Amino acid sequence: TILFGYFLLTEISESRLVGWILSLVFSFSGIRLLYLGHLHSFAIQWIFLAILSLVKLSKGKGKGWWWLLYGSFCLQFLNNFLSGYFILISIAFWFIIFSNFRNRFLKDIKLVSVLSMLSLGITIITIWPYISVMNQFNYIRPIRDAANFSLGLNEVWIWMLFVLMMIVLRLKKFN
Repeated sequence: TILFGYFLLTEISESRLVGWILSLVFSFSGIRLLYLGHLHSFAIQWIFLAILSLVKLSKGKGKGWWWLLYGSFCLQFLNNFLSGYFILISIAFWFIIFSNFRNRFLKDIKLVSVLSMLSLGITIITIWPYISVMNQFNYIRPIRDAANFSLGLNEVWIWMLFVLMMIVLRLKKFN
């Protein structure tokens, strides 16, 4: 997480020092250490790589970044479904907010379509056993069990920083 966070934050801030400091702060922040016992939620390094790919694609870099985006999505999704879906939501927001990325997406639509079909295949293969077991045992988890994993306001600040980063990127570089 530190390494991929460094790459992403250095690309955004254009400063190696800022990249190192912010990646260290995030990697040892309270929200990260809170999930240390849940390694599938703790390992989110592929999200940083996916967002770095989105930034590079918005700047008009090569088609190899699509493959890196696909690879980081697959690895993150295989690790944890929820954070894999976070990457998909990030792609959707990037498409809506940044016209450079939208134009690039439409320009490379054939490659994006192939990678989307491959991603769909990975997600179906991964989720199918969970769905079949859930249906076999008629298991539904009550919301009270899931409420134990909800985040308080003091832990949500890192996601607020992500939204702020999106706003700064929108105003600063891509349009």
